[in-house]
Formats: sequence, C-alpha cells, structure tokens
Amino acid sequence: MSTDTIFIQPAFSPKQVRTITLPNKLRVILVSDANSGSQSAACLIVGTGSIRDPPDRNGLSHFLEHMLFMGTKKYPDEGEYSKFLSTHTGIENASTSQRMMSYYFSIDSAFFKEALDRFSQFFISPLFNESCLMKELNIVQSEHQKNQRVDRYRLGQILINFSNKDHYFHNFATGSLQTLVPEGSSIHETRERMIQYFNKYFSANLMSLALVGTQSLDELQQMTEEYFSPIANFDVPTIGEEILGKEYVKQLSEQSQQYTQICADLIRDYYLGKNKNNKDEKLNEQYNEDKDQQREDQWELEWKKKCEKYGELHQSGVLVLHPNSSKQQQQDSDSNNSIIKPPSLIPLPDINTIFPEESINQSSLQSGDINGPQIANSGGNI
Repeated sequence: MSTDTIFIQPAFSPKQVRTITLPNKLRVILVSDANSGSQSAACLIVGTGSIRDPPDRNGLSHFLEHMLFMGTKKYPDEGEYSKFLSTHTGIENASTSQRMMSYYFSIDSAFFKEALDRFSQFFISPLFNESCLMKELNIVQSEHQKNQRVDRYRLGQILINFSNKDHYFHNFATGSLQTLVPEGSSIHETRERMIQYFNKYFSANLMSLALVGTQSLDELQQMTEEYFSPIANFDVPTIGEEILGKEYVKQLSEQSQQYTQICADLIRDYYLGKNKNNKDEKLNEQYNEDKDQQREDQWELEWKKKCEKYGELHQSGVLVLHPNSSKQQQQDSDSNNSIIKPPSLIPLPDINTIFPEESINQSSLQSGDINGPQIANSGGNI
C-alpha cells in the first residue's frame, strides 16, 4: 500500500489528513476532524462518464448512476441503503458528467462504519434489479423533460451537436426513453449493456475516495481497507489517455458560428432588458397602468425586432421565442401560480430539435411494457 503522497495543509488546521493508495490502485484521502460535529461523510468518484456512452445508448452512464443504488448481493433490498441513511440523519446523492461519476453520502458518525459497508457494495456487487428498471427509466425521462426548458442545457447541447459526429463528445448525456431503449430493442437489453459498461469501466484504478469523519486516521484507514479493497481493478485507461489527440470539435461553418452567437446574444439581451424593465418599474411606481403597459409593449416589440433581424433563421423556425413579457401574461401566469419563463431558444436544424424527442404511449409506461417504444416524429417541437 502506497502512502508516499504528500498533502500540504495549513499549520493551524485542526484536521488531520492522510492519503493512501490501496493495492487495487484506488486512491484515497482521509480526513479526521474532531470538530466536524456528529456527522461523517464519504464521496467516491469514478473517472468515467457520458463521454463513454455507446452510440446506440446515449444516457447509459446516467441510467447506470440511478440503477447502481438498486440493491447489492450483500444487501439485496433496493431501498435498504436509503432507509438506513435516513434513519440515522443521513443524506445521499449522485451525479454524472461527461468525464466523471460521483456518489456521496453523510450520516451520524456512530453509524459511519455500517454505512460504508453498504456504500462500498455498490462498487463490488450491484444487482441492477430488474424490478427497478422502469421506475428509474421514468425518472431519467423526467429529468430530460425538465432540462428541455433550461437554456444552459440547450446551449450546451448546441456545442455537442456541432462537434465531430465520430467523437465520444458528440452524444446526448442525460438520456431518454428513446435513446436508452431504441426502437427494436428492449429494456432488458439495455440492462445487459449497463452491466457490460460497469464491468469494463468501474475499475478501482479510475476511482478516488474521500472519507471525512470524527474517527482517527487509523480508524478511517482500517475501514477503507476492509470495505474498498475488494473493488476490482482492470487497469482501464483514463479518458485522457483513451481520447488523447482526437479532435472533438470540428470547424464550425459560418452559419453555425452565427447561430451560436445569436443564442448567446438573445439570452443576454433578454435578461438585460427584463432587469432594466424591472428596475424602471421600481423607480417609477407612480406611473399609471397605461404608461406601464405602453412600456411593456414597446419592450416586447423591440425584442421581436431583434429576433426578426436574423431573417431566415427566424422565419424558418430555427429560433422559437416565448418572452411572455406583457402585463396581461403576467396576470394570467400569476393566477395560475406559474413562473414567467425566459426566452426558449430552440434550434431546429434539419427539422430536428437539439434533444431527442419522442411521443410514447403512456399506457405502455404504466404497464411497464417497453420493448422498442414506438416513436412518433414530433416535428421538432419541445
């Protein structure tokens, strides 16, 4: 076991820190903090992510993140881990990005050892319970539908769409019913692909673990060695090693460069315009309603002109905008307890949206019968 890594910390810090590398090449940082109250925490990061999703299963890493918690050989009950944490003032979460998947929890320090036992099993012998497939797939679908209305996800997907189609970067990271169970396949086939992904990339040499607790460094190290040494190591290349030197962003055409700039400009102009409008309203509360309405109408007219000046892009539906700025719309939205949305920048190159879009038979979802869902062409509307 290697302990030769030097960790520099402030001399006045009451925390004690130790870094080690287990025989399976799992890198670990241990922090003993007697002043951390009654809570201890752990985080394990796996150096893989959506950039390694198979081309025909975009979103597989994200789906795996959800399914990993659904029982292990040692603790087969799918809800046992969450129940144990919540019973002892604990919390848990996980996330997936292009190059990294992270899993973490905190719990009452008195139950940290038992929690680590349960946590480590997800990376040793997960079951990927078939009974949980539909539930977790629907949760992934819900996340996708939520993201469709968030401009930062849209703008991020624009960059991905313009990247080299032959590169790992060119994928759809969140996943949806359409991409995770493509037409002609079944959800059980997707589960098999998920297991293959886990067995290939969930290698100890790609993992880093952090433990923070009130326990001594020796106690933390003993728990680490006991529970995390069994994680298998396949000496998998890092993402940097695997894709080093490969071009992932092709030269953007003049039109696509113009388009991405338009998206950024319109979002900036929208928020600047709305912020100025809101400030003006506060400074001029004595304005009568007619004056307020006139100013709102003028602002909306200017906004539309900004969109229309892009000519064919606007007329062809490449830009679809919903500023919802009039006073009447504000009143209608307030009465429905809804939120006024910022402009929705929906690029529709080649009559397709930036996100995979589907219309799925709802009765199939409720019955759990997904065997190559029938996807209807939405015509590019979100």
